[in-house]
Amino acid sequence: MFGSCGSHSDDDETEDTKVTESDKKETEKESEKAEKVEKESEKEEKESTETVAATPQDNTVYGKLTEPHDAEKSMVVINGTTYLLGDTDNILQAEKSFGKFPVDRNIDKEFLNQHARDYMADDAEFVSNISDIKQKYHSKSLNKDYYVSYVLGDKGQVLSVIISSLKD
Repeated sequence: MFGSCGSHSDDDETEDTKVTESDKKETEKESEKAEKVEKESEKEEKESTETVAATPQDNTVYGKLTEPHDAEKSMVVINGTTYLLGDTDNILQAEKSFGKFPVDRNIDKEFLNQHARDYMADDAEFVSNISDIKQKYHSKSLNKDYYVSYVLGDKGQVLSVIISSLKD
């Protein structure tokens, strides 16, 4: 009499074990799904920030000229820099003149490079020498090229540096 009431059968334990293992598997699956969704979300977020092109900085080539100037002119000189402007005051080219103090390009390479970079995106990198007086740079954030040229005087000294969006 007492044998059947209080005893557990092996079938009951197997069912309990099956439920527990089933619960574990389902929890693992849900956990894997959540991780997958999170990874996909991170990937989409990263891709969306990468595909959004950066906006050119003001007062640099490809950017807007924000210095006060005559809006009706396509060429403007401000503080020794001549800007060639497009239709919406975007800068197509900037020419920095060294006036009465020409620069020796062999001695002052870093000085010239820094002046050229002042008119480019911060991430612009040197790509190649096109010629002895012309170089190409590229900005990954803008996906734009810059062409840097030196205007030389009679003695080979740099009179000005031109930073342009125009290839020639």
